Amino acid sequence: MRSYRFRRLAFFFVISMGSLLLPGCFDIQEVDDMNIVIALGIDRTDNGLVQLTAQIVNPNAVPSAGGGQSGSGGGQPFLIRDETGSSIEEAVEKFKADVPHRMYLAHNTLVVFGSDYAKQGIDKAFDYFERNRYFRRNQLFLVTPGQARDVLSAPSDPEPLNALGLRDLVEQVGEMFRVVDSGQLEVMKEYLSPSQAPVLSLVDRDATGHLLMKGVAVFRGAKMADVLTVEETKALAWL
Repeated sequence: MRSYRFRRLAFFFVISMGSLLLPGCFDIQEVDDMNIVIALGIDRTDNGLVQLTAQIVNPNAVPSAGGGQSGSGGGQPFLIRDETGSSIEEAVEKFKADVPHRMYLAHNTLVVFGSDYAKQGIDKAFDYFERNRYFRRNQLFLVTPGQARDVLSAPSDPEPLNALGLRDLVEQVGEMFRVVDSGQLEVMKEYLSPSQAPVLSLVDRDATGHLLMKGVAVFRGAKMADVLTVEETKALAWL
């Protein structure tokens, strides 16, 4: 009998201690207290530094499922912020110091490399995104002939969020060209393969400033070597 009571006391003691150790909601963070980043742009400045552009969801102008505007304010559904540093890591740290609220990177959907940065080599960017646990490996790696910041600031009607419109455009055209897969996982496989010749989708703006798929950027190792137009990409797909 005494042994039975002892086992019961021991059982309740373990349960009580376990409940105290269970994780609670003490570290929960409200959405309004975070800067949700949905796209990043990486450019090279004239003096050789890295300019990092972050496209952030505007919580006061996020479109609702019914097509209306939610939040207390209006305006553009996304915000653009820039930081410059000697590396991507340094630019990210500056965001933490200069931008109110925490930068939330887990929902990032794509990275756009400016051509000047891509021609110098994007191996350091590859290393950063592969090592950083906050980024998902299904994000897209894209290149633009000009500045990444310009592409991330362009309208993407009818999709109000530039990053989502850009991703839809690339994936839609990618369905026609199966040889091009700009997902991070696939790009890294090609980069680490014996050929070391990853192919990234090439995006730009048209005469009206809207987004368009311009072709593909061909890399030799980590450096952009050439670009192919959409028509040339079609020929590559046929081969």
